[in-house]
Amino acid sequence: MAGNNNRPPKWIRSIPRLTIEERRKIIADVQDDSKANFDYLILVALSSSIATLGLLSDSPAVIIGAMVVAPLMSPILAIGLATTTGAKIFSEMPCSPSLLARSCPLLFQCS
Repeated sequence: MAGNNNRPPKWIRSIPRLTIEERRKIIADVQDDSKANFDYLILVALSSSIATLGLLSDSPAVIIGAMVVAPLMSPILAIGLATTTGAKIFSEMPCSPSLLARSCPLLFQCS
């Protein structure tokens, strides 16, 4: 009985484990998705313009719609993956798209 105290619970043991190749594929996919490309920039510009229109028209539904359009999930996933894996280089990369997404609405408000 004393030897079983170190075993994880049954529900944890039932979770399938990833192979090294599956882990590498997931890391590569998240890394590719978190880069700032043309589609990312267009979605950030579109979502910030929708949010600006929502603020001007005092419409919470339009502002929530802008949040749905915003492509901020990929950089957030990349930061989370970098935190759990401890990859320093990988954790620095998603900061630029995230900073870009935060600065784009400022450009729309200033113009």
